[in-house]
Amino acid sequence: MSAPLDRRCSLEDCERKHHALDLCRLHWRRLRDHGSTATPPTHKNPMDLFFSYVRGNGETGCWEWTGSKVRGYGSWGNRGATYRAHRWAWANVAGLPLPDADLDHICENPSCVRPGHMQPASRSTNLRLRYMRAAYEPPAGTVMRGPVKHRSLFESVYGMQYGLPTVWQAPEALRTAPTIQADMASKPARILTASL
Repeated sequence: MSAPLDRRCSLEDCERKHHALDLCRLHWRRLRDHGSTATPPTHKNPMDLFFSYVRGNGETGCWEWTGSKVRGYGSWGNRGATYRAHRWAWANVAGLPLPDADLDHICENPSCVRPGHMQPASRSTNLRLRYMRAAYEPPAGTVMRGPVKHRSLFESVYGMQYGLPTVWQAPEALRTAPTIQADMASKPARILTASL
């Protein structure tokens, strides 16, 4: 017995042509992708949508991007345009003007979108700092982490609102551990300026 050619979606109020599992293509995709044929929830606020892709790392203090990535850096689409996630966070989370230069990740984590872990730097300075940090060997027992300051009040507010690590939520061990900046500052100046 052959199936009728004019089969329709089995859901009420849907007159679309049958695709699979007695559903039209739209409802079948919703069931496949979201587990339900109901309309998936939409995020009207771009900040809520952005932070749905961010996971806090309590050990390093980084806000790690879990969405799509290009060469390790987060890629973020909003309202038809595509941005690097860390640059979007710099402009919209911290509310700082976007520099024409690169944003250097002080924490050396390209998927980090926390504005407090970034600083504007020229391309050559950014690359030089990356190689200096890669060559640096910390003393035994040193915990490597990004800085624990906020670029703006907005960063701390959003961090608390979305349950991400903030200055005030950092574990005591991280607050008292030596940082790479403090340890490098204690080295003789000739070592720091030799590669500049």
